Amino acid sequence: MRCAKSHEKSSTIIHLEELDDPQKFADEGVKVITWQEYVSRLYELKDEINRSWLAEDRVTSLKLSIK
Repeated sequence: MRCAKSHEKSSTIIHLEELDDPQKFADEGVKVITWQEYVSRLYELKDEINRSWLAEDRVTSLKLSIK
C-alpha cells in the first residue's frame, strides 16, 4: 500500500502568494508589515537587549534574544 501524502502548501509557496496578493492575507487576519517596519522592530529589540545586558539583567536579555 502506498501512503497518501497530504497536499499542504509549503511555507515558500505561501510566502510567494502573500507577495502576489498581500491584501488577501491581511483580510485573513494575518498582519502584513513592510520591511522597514520589520527592520525598525529589529533595531528596537537590539537596543532593548543592549540596555538589559548593560543593566546586568541577563534573563531579560536572553528572553529578548529569543524573541
